[in-house]
Amino acid sequence: KKNMITEKIKNMLVATSISYIVSFVLLLIITVIMFYGNVSEEAVSGMIMGTYFLSCMSGGIVAGKKAESRKFLWGIISGILYTIIICLIAITTSGGDCNLQGLIIVTILTTLGGMIGGMMS
Repeated sequence: KKNMITEKIKNMLVATSISYIVSFVLLLIITVIMFYGNVSEEAVSGMIMGTYFLSCMSGGIVAGKKAESRKFLWGIISGILYTIIICLIAITTSGGDCNLQGLIIVTILTTLGGMIGGMMS
């Protein structure tokens, strides 16, 4: 039983790490697009939201592949874990300020992305 719990935690850490690697690559691409193109603030915001979704979807796929059952649920957990880490980083770097509306939108995107990824696995 203890070994199974350790394995689940390890799987979630791997899935979340994959999500962050995908985020890093996508954010680099967005940076290049912003540097070389004339992109509106709304377009950048949309690209960042897409990054959240696609990153968590990739993490959800990994979490779902490692899960034996309820793959969508493990994808959701992966997306929520991603959100918690993003929120902790944001609160730490912003001095405690938190945009509640933005947090709700990000939570919905990351949870849905993780769930869909888990379902796709």
